[in-house]
Amino acid sequence: MASTFTTTEASTFTEARARAVMVKVFGDFTAMKNAGLISAARAEEWHDVLLFGLYQEAVDLFQVAFTSPAGQQWALNFQVRDDGSVTTDQRPGGINYAGFPEGTTVRMTVQLRLHARGRQKVLDHMKERGWGMNGTILTGDAYVDRQYSQNNYGLTRTKVGEWK
Repeated sequence: MASTFTTTEASTFTEARARAVMVKVFGDFTAMKNAGLISAARAEEWHDVLLFGLYQEAVDLFQVAFTSPAGQQWALNFQVRDDGSVTTDQRPGGINYAGFPEGTTVRMTVQLRLHARGRQKVLDHMKERGWGMNGTILTGDAYVDRQYSQNNYGLTRTKVGEWK
């Protein structure tokens, strides 16, 4: 007796849902700006590039990494979930960026989906904006901190490294 199994994947992505969760992420970026860690222009650019990447369904994860003047590193990972697994929607924030050591630097790294239909468009868009293609993702101890969701499409924000 022969058996056949089929699996299907349905994406919960829509442009409206992506915009809704990016409003929350922009709240995080704004808090970083208000603490003097990034400029308003940088916050806008990150938002715009990430939203373009989400529209292309090409972003898998993006990370905001922090490095203190003493060399300590920690990060926020934002994992894209378009499989219906993120149902909780929380407020942005919960981090006192003003408490980070003076001189802390911040960088953004984006990890794209390997076989995304819009991957090359996103790479071209990033290149046009002067983004480098040699970023690395900080790894280490991690725990889920927040989730941003709109109708089962969302992002899971995870803290990586030693947070104060």
